[in-house]
Amino acid sequence: MDFSRYHGMESDRFILRSVTDEVMYEIMRLSGQEYVDVYATAAKRQLQDARKQARKQPEE
Repeated sequence: MDFSRYHGMESDRFILRSVTDEVMYEIMRLSGQEYVDVYATAAKRQLQDARKQARKQPEE
């Protein structure tokens, strides 16, 4: 993978996101796994929300 086009832009969060997306896409391509455009913080939040909802459900 060549990221030379980003030289000098390492502190730009949008560039870092682009690099991360490119790396994740390449991992998906090489592994055959499905790419899911969700970052860890969002995934953790979704799990927490699902657990909260499950606790609110009345037991049958």
